[in-house]
Formats: sequence, structure tokens, C-alpha cells
Amino acid sequence: MTIEQMREFVILAEERNYLVAADMLYSTQTTLSRHIMAMEKELGFPLFNRSTKRIELTQDGSRFLVYARRAMKLQDDYLAEIEWAKRSMSEALTVGYNALVTFYHFTEKLTSFMMDMPKIPIKIVEDETELLIKAVLNGSCDIAFIQEDPFHPVEGLDKLYIASDTLVAVLPAGHRLSGCESLQLSQLQHEKFAIGFEDKTPSSVFVEACRHAGFEPHIGRNGLVGPALFSWIGSSGCVGLEWLSPALNHQNERTAIINVKPTIRSYTTVIYKSRRLSDTGRQLIEYFSSESQARRDEK
Repeated sequence: MTIEQMREFVILAEERNYLVAADMLYSTQTTLSRHIMAMEKELGFPLFNRSTKRIELTQDGSRFLVYARRAMKLQDDYLAEIEWAKRSMSEALTVGYNALVTFYHFTEKLTSFMMDMPKIPIKIVEDETELLIKAVLNGSCDIAFIQEDPFHPVEGLDKLYIASDTLVAVLPAGHRLSGCESLQLSQLQHEKFAIGFEDKTPSSVFVEACRHAGFEPHIGRNGLVGPALFSWIGSSGCVGLEWLSPALNHQNERTAIINVKPTIRSYTTVIYKSRRLSDTGRQLIEYFSSESQARRDEK
């Protein structure tokens, strides 16, 4: 039995859906099903209960899942170490970032560092927050700048906080609450919300904020970001949530920005694994540490 077969089993066990799992594995349902049956034959017991419509693990399958996850993690760890060793020899540095961090002077600071270190090759990649976290964990990215989810902080990585921001409500200028200095999120529970992509950060954070306030937001429009989102809010009657810095950047005359109470704070965070960093990586961390604007006691 190979590690890849175990990986297929783990993904299917987590997703509970052959089609979704096969897509994630760039495979087909038929191939995945055949591989699972081959594993069951080798192990001598069924991994999934096929007597129900829903995919459920058997008792033996649940026990095996623990060991399969350990095997996957061991492989990911040693592959990450090999990747790190290859890159550290050349001193090249891969730096990832999420577009949202550009509102917190990330670009200017990184450009300044690169000008001070012109002979060091630095590869810059932009990606979604969730993918950047995985990339740093598996070693394909040395350092990443992300807007950390305040409800689900990053675990298993070293972190440096370089900026902070607060959640605000974005309302049409004529809204009944647009003249308030601040509001409770629960005051918006009967409103229609316009958000970015619901299953991606930061929109997933905004939805989570509403749930913490005691209600499920009614999504009236999904998939709008930046100026397009603010234009829609100003003309449609929908409301939205945003971090203060990008909100001030995108605000127009038809929208109002209102503080949310109690304060929900997010941090622009540098994530990395210190034991894997080259000298160049450590210099970059030290550079941003000296330039940090965040206050740890604000948390």
C-alpha cells in the first residue's frame, strides 16, 4: 500500500463524496472507487459502510484514518525538508502574499527590502490565504503575508504581526443607520448582504462575524469585490462588511462606513517556519519586525 493510496482514502474520508474527492485528486470516481476497494482487500476489512446513501466510515475505517493521516503528515514533512534544503543552498526566497495586505504598506516595504538586497533572487507569488498557509506548511513557500482570520487563527507556524485593522459596516448613504457612529452587527440581521466570494477569505470571515452575532446573513449578492462591491451597496440597498483600510479606499458618495461594536480586529500577519528559513529569510523577518505597526497588546 502506498502513501498516495492513503492520501486518497483520507481525502475521501474527509469529503464524504466520491465526485468531490476525485476532483481534488485529479482523478475519476471509477478510479478512486477501484483504489479504495484494492486497499480494503489488502487490509482485510471494509473502510466505508456502503449500506447507506451517505458515505460513512466503518469502525475499522475510523481507526485506520488516524494512521493514514500520520503517514501523510510524515511524507509532507520530509518532502518539505527536502524542498527547503534545495532552496536554502541558493539563498533564493519565495514570498507569498494575499492581495488584501497591499492596503497595509506591504508592497512599499517589500520593495525597499529588495532594493537593499539586489543580488538575492526573491520570487513573489500572489494567492488565496488558505493556499498560502498550506504552501508555507508544506515548504513550497518560505514566507507569506496574509490577513489572518480572527475566528480561526493560523496554527503550526511562526507568526509576526505587522498591522491591524477593524471590521466596519458599509451601508447605503440613505440607510436608517447610516448616521450612527457605531452599531451592533445584530442590528443588520434582517438586511440583505452583498459580499465577495462566500467561500473565500475575507468574505468567509464576514459571514462568521454575523454568526457570532447570532444570525445567519441573508446574502443578496455574492462575488463582488473592491469598488464594484461598494457601487452595488450604494445603488441596491444591500449592506456589507469590510476592513476599515480597504473600506476607506473604496468608499464613494453613496455609501457610509460605520464602526462595528464590539470591535472585531484582524491582523496582517507574516507566517513562516523559523527552522527552515535561510539567512535571507531571517533578514526579511527582522526587517519587517523593525517596521512593524501592530500592537500585540491590542489583541
